[in-house]
Amino acid sequence: FDALWGARLTEFARKYPELGGRSLALRERLEQNEVILTNPDLFHLMLMGRYQSGVVAREEWLAALGGFYQDFVFDEFHIFAAPQIAATMTAMLLLTTTTENLSHRPRFLFSSATPNPVFMKLLEQSGLRVAPQITGSYRITAAEGYRHILHGADLHLHSLGERQNVEGWITEHEHIIRAHWQGATTPPKGVIIVNSVVEARRITLLLQERLRDLNLMVEENTGFTDDERRREAMQNADLIVGTATIDVGVDFNISLLIFETPDAGTFLQRLGRLGRVRRDAPAFHRYEAHALLSGRTPWIRAKLEAALKANNVCDGDTVERPTVLRDAVTEAFPKATDFQRYSKRWGILLPAHVIALLETKNLGGKHEYKDLEGSHVESANKLRGHYQRAFNLKDFSSAERRYRGLHRKENEPGSTQCQRILDEVLSFRGSSPFQVGVWDTTITPHSFFGYDALVIAQSSTFAIAEPADWQAALDARYAEEGKRTAVRDEWKHGLQQGDLPVVLEVEAFQSERDILVLGLDDWERLKQLGMNQVVLLKGLSIKQPTSETIKQLNNVLRKQAVVAWISKIKPVELRKKLGLPPFFPLYPLQDVNESNPSYTLALGHAALLVEAEAIRLGKRKDRNNDAENAPIFC
Repeated sequence: FDALWGARLTEFARKYPELGGRSLALRERLEQNEVILTNPDLFHLMLMGRYQSGVVAREEWLAALGGFYQDFVFDEFHIFAAPQIAATMTAMLLLTTTTENLSHRPRFLFSSATPNPVFMKLLEQSGLRVAPQITGSYRITAAEGYRHILHGADLHLHSLGERQNVEGWITEHEHIIRAHWQGATTPPKGVIIVNSVVEARRITLLLQERLRDLNLMVEENTGFTDDERRREAMQNADLIVGTATIDVGVDFNISLLIFETPDAGTFLQRLGRLGRVRRDAPAFHRYEAHALLSGRTPWIRAKLEAALKANNVCDGDTVERPTVLRDAVTEAFPKATDFQRYSKRWGILLPAHVIALLETKNLGGKHEYKDLEGSHVESANKLRGHYQRAFNLKDFSSAERRYRGLHRKENEPGSTQCQRILDEVLSFRGSSPFQVGVWDTTITPHSFFGYDALVIAQSSTFAIAEPADWQAALDARYAEEGKRTAVRDEWKHGLQQGDLPVVLEVEAFQSERDILVLGLDDWERLKQLGMNQVVLLKGLSIKQPTSETIKQLNNVLRKQAVVAWISKIKPVELRKKLGLPPFFPLYPLQDVNESNPSYTLALGHAALLVEAEAIRLGKRKDRNNDAENAPIFC
C-alpha cells in the first residue's frame, strides 16, 4: 500500500529519475500497490487524461485503474460540491463501462453524514445498481450488540455580539478554557475552529501569551501553516487553533471544542470532531463543546432552541446527536442553494471530454494494450447513452458541440468561448487565479506557503519580496534542498514575474480585514459582450485597500487572465436572490469611471457555479435554445 498526493508524487519522481517523470512514477505506484490512499484530485486528473507522456497513453489510465483496482472509497463525501459531484459521476460511469471483465466490475462506497440530494438524483438517473443509503442504528444507553462510538458531551450555545468576533469572545471567556484544564485527571486536548485564517493566527498568539501560566502548548493549523508546524501541532499541542483545513481529514482526540459555524453542515461536521471513542486511548474526564453563533442572525439560535423544545429537549436535557440534534440544526439554519443547475450547464462537459479522449485516433503512447482502440470506441458509444440518462439531457450531442466550441477557441481576453474556460470546468476543485508565494515573517522561524493574493492584500501589511531576499530566507529556513524545492514547486503554480514566482513578504496581520474592491480596465469591451456571461478577463486590479505596495501588485494582477462572471446585481442582493452559501466568494467590482462599486464579480469555479444558478433570474435571449446553453441577463 502507499499514500499519494501531488507533492509526494513529485518527490517520488525526483528520487527515481529513471522512471522518466511524474506520469510514469504514478503508473509505477499503481502497478506496485494493492491499496492506494489518495485525494480525489489525483483520481480525477488520471481519468481526465491529465497525466500524459510519450510512453503512457491517455487510455492506459483507464486500464490501470479499472484493471488494478476494484473498490473505490470516498470519505467525507458531503463536503463535495456540484463540480466534484459531476466529476465523480463521470468517473463512475467511465470505469463501469470500460471494465470488460464483469467479475472485476468496480464498486464505489461513499461515506457521508448527510447524503447530497443532487448526487442522489444523479445516481438514481444513472442506471447504476445502487444501495441508496446504508444507515446505522443508534441509541444512547448501552445494550447487547451495540458498540460504544461516542462519549457524551456538554453542548453550550453562545451568541456573539453583533460586532463581536471570536477573538473578542475568547478574550472575555478565557475562564472556560482555564476551567477545562483545572482539576483534570487526564490531560485534556482542545481545538478552536474559526472561519478566518487571520483570526486563527491572532487567537493563537493571544492564547500563547495569556495561557503561559498553565504551561499549555498552543499551536495553529490553517492555510498559513507549513507542513512542519502542522505536524508539530497535531503531535504535541495541547490546544490547536484552526480553520476549515481541519474540518475533515484530521483525526482528533479532543475533550474541548470551541467553534463558529456559518451553516448547518459545518455545525454538524465540527461538532463531530468531539467525543469519538478511542480503543487505544483512555477517555477524558469530560467532553464539552461551545458553539458560537453569529450575533447578526439571532433567529438561528432561537430556531435551534425551538426545534429542540419541540422534541421535548430543554436546557440540561440529554439529546441524541445523530438524530434529534442533527434534525434541529438542519432546521434552524437557512438553506443554501445546492447548485443543481451546474450539472446540465457545465458538469456535462466532463463526460463530453471523456468521450473525446476515447474517440481520438492519435492517443499517443508506445505501449500496446489489448485492442484498446476498438473497445474504447465501442465504450464511447455506450457512454453517450449512460451520460445522457444520468445528466437528464434530451440530446448528448449538444454537450459535445459546446465542448468542441470551447476546445478549439483561442484564449483571447473577453472571450466567452475558449480553452481556459474549458480547463476551469475540467479541473476538480477549480483554480486560484491570484495564488502567490507567501513569506510570513510574523512568526519564528519564518513560514513559506502559497495563498490567495487578495486575502493577503486585505488582511496584512506586506511587501513584494526581491528574489534574492526570499531565496536567502528560504535557504536559511530549510537546510535540506528537498524542502526548499518543495516550496518552490508549490509556488510554480502561482503568479510569475519572468521565470520567478511572485512572493509577498508579510510583515504584520491586521486585526480586521480591509474592505476589498476590485477594478477592471477595459469596461467598454465587456459592455460590448454583455454582462452575466462567463468570460476570460484581463485587467483586474485592487482598488481598495490602497498602498504603494498594492499598486506594485496590481501591475502583476492586471496581466493575469482569469475566468470570470460579472453582474449588475450587488453582492448582498445576489446572495439573497440565489441563496448562496455564507462564504461563497463574491467581490465588489468598480467601473473606473464610477465612484462606488456597482457590480459583482465571481472568479474561477465560483463564476461557473453562480452563472448556472443565475439562469433562473433571467430570460433566454433566444427561446429556440435550451436554457442550459443560453446567455443570462440579470
